[in-house]
Amino acid sequence: MWVVKIPPLLQYIEGNTENSLDHERWEHMLLQFLRTSLETIDNSAWSSQISLELSQQMASYASPSKEKSFLYKALGTSLAVCQDLVHVKSQINAFLTTTDYMEAPEREGVISVLAFSAESHLDLTLNALQEFGAAISKVKISGLIDRLKDYHHGKRGKTRSTLMLTYSNVAVHAPKEQLLSRVEADITGNILHHYRASCRVLGITLTNKDMYLKLTLIQNVTEISCAILETRDFQEFEFSYKQELLGYMLDFIKKEPLDSLASPVRYKAILAIEHLSKLKPSLTLEDNRELLDQCFKSLFPLPPLEKTKEEGETAKDALHIQSLYVGSVEALGKLMKTLLEEEPTADWFQEMFELLGPWFSSEKEWERERALQASTQLLTAYQETVNSTTQETFNQFGSVIGLIAPYSCDSLATSRQWVVDCISCLLCIQGQSMNLGSAAEELRCLREALTAPDPEALFQTSSKMARVISEYFPTEQATDFIHSTLDVMLSPSPTCATAAGLWMKIILEECGDAMLDQVPDIVNKIYSCTPTIQEGSLRQFLVEAVCSLAHHHVEAVISSLLTKRLPMDSLVVMVRLQYD
Repeated sequence: MWVVKIPPLLQYIEGNTENSLDHERWEHMLLQFLRTSLETIDNSAWSSQISLELSQQMASYASPSKEKSFLYKALGTSLAVCQDLVHVKSQINAFLTTTDYMEAPEREGVISVLAFSAESHLDLTLNALQEFGAAISKVKISGLIDRLKDYHHGKRGKTRSTLMLTYSNVAVHAPKEQLLSRVEADITGNILHHYRASCRVLGITLTNKDMYLKLTLIQNVTEISCAILETRDFQEFEFSYKQELLGYMLDFIKKEPLDSLASPVRYKAILAIEHLSKLKPSLTLEDNRELLDQCFKSLFPLPPLEKTKEEGETAKDALHIQSLYVGSVEALGKLMKTLLEEEPTADWFQEMFELLGPWFSSEKEWERERALQASTQLLTAYQETVNSTTQETFNQFGSVIGLIAPYSCDSLATSRQWVVDCISCLLCIQGQSMNLGSAAEELRCLREALTAPDPEALFQTSSKMARVISEYFPTEQATDFIHSTLDVMLSPSPTCATAAGLWMKIILEECGDAMLDQVPDIVNKIYSCTPTIQEGSLRQFLVEAVCSLAHHHVEAVISSLLTKRLPMDSLVVMVRLQYD
């Protein structure tokens, strides 16, 4: 066997330097080699002796060190192969009872030993964890002062957190065919037991403010969810703890401060929710709306990234904060895609997009920028999930582009770039059965032009984009488009409000010929907005929009205007004078 197995090991290590070597893959190869060797020897006594030798070697290595970390995994692997269950149990119990749970390397070590052992001895490992957990729960500390000291010193809390992480690591390593029958009562149930116990002091349940404990439960949720998803029957499996675990994750996110990003809790909790959302039972759309809305509320109001990075005392701290922010945004994108995959319909997309709506009208430019980035993620997810698998008509094109396109003149250059990405994606969705010709290339060129800070240059570029889109605009959605652009004309950003007027005017100019049956609705929407739009240049856009429509359908427009209450609003007079 070694003649076959050793050459690939040598070949791999000789083909890499210390810097280029994938240490995780190399460890995996070595552990597989160890396991195969022990299985080939097939001698339980020999395997037992190997595990004893590995245990004795522990004291020879520095802690922490890569070598000692690997040694724990090798020991767990040797126990997994060993068929002497009495020996395996005694070794596991020895590690559980002698580990110094205040030392991180030792905590990680006992987790590795039990997780790798569970690959072949799942029942034995879970029983040992259950017995040890019950034993520490029975330990009584007399006296109020001593109990408070125990709580604040943290030894019992560290022990419970280690057990929690051990359970979820056991789930990852457990034989896939055995996991589903044990993952609820024997794994998740015990994790939650230790979590709740860690939140109690003097018999009173306290709000969890311990970041380490929060991150422990988040890691539990992520690992258990991923382990279940790797089983063959996960699609039929109903995870009864899903709702409760989601509740904890959302509670952690809600309690994260909105003025800083120093903790990884927000980022990792969103990732955990994304994994957990893939499991049955499926949530209602209303529950998913609330879940997504809470993630938006946790992420979008954060201060601008550059300001947040200033919280760090060193350059390394600043990079860490940037990494957390980027990771959080990416996790949000993955979550939106997962939720769309669960309900791959245009109607559900519309509900998700509506949650972003209020953020577009924010007075804070960085909040608008984040909403636009999320819109790009959502549209990309729609294109990859719904649009690529169905021929369902995208009836939201008019309303979405009417809301997003005017932000091509936003004050932030990054926002303007996201808008072009959104429009490009919308164009691909709308043009799935069309020949888009040079439109994609034109948009790429216009994207570069939007880097200019001059408002007039931005208006010109945005207008050019509107004319490109007009060639593919679904005229049956004109009313929805007008409704969205009129909303943006109330934006706190003057340049975006102006751009909304430009887009409305250009689309009506270029596509108005096919809008005869929508003339009454369009005129009514524009007319109804005149009391709320008071700025002179914006009201002029309303006049020009109606005139553009009248150029194609003069009788229908005049008839619609004449139905308005007398005396006629100044807008009606202006339209008639300008058209005459």
